[in-house]
Amino acid sequence: MLHPLDKTSSKEGLFPCGRVKDEIEQKTVIFPAGYKCDHCIFQLSWKVKDKYYYTCSDVSLPNNGVYFDADTYLQESISNLALIFKLVKRSLALLIQLLSAIGLVLIGYQVYKYWL
Repeated sequence: MLHPLDKTSSKEGLFPCGRVKDEIEQKTVIFPAGYKCDHCIFQLSWKVKDKYYYTCSDVSLPNNGVYFDADTYLQESISNLALIFKLVKRSLALLIQLLSAIGLVLIGYQVYKYWL
């Protein structure tokens, strides 16, 4: 039995939902570590008054359920940020060169105009 991460469920896996009218509620669950399944069915059941309702989803958990590696994600994010900073630094250097060139042209124009 899976329980929501927000710890709102009872030992039996029951938790309240539908408390806020006209809004979507969501719950996040994590399969046990090492759980592997190439083709499984995830079933959610709920009870309204005295009637049970069910919904099912096809689930695939290859690689022992590992989809997200936080360390790799963090390293890739840092690498991407470093690349962005390099690009910004290059862009600023080019902008400074361009502004310098424009400044030299304006100074040259002023000198030329002065000597006429």
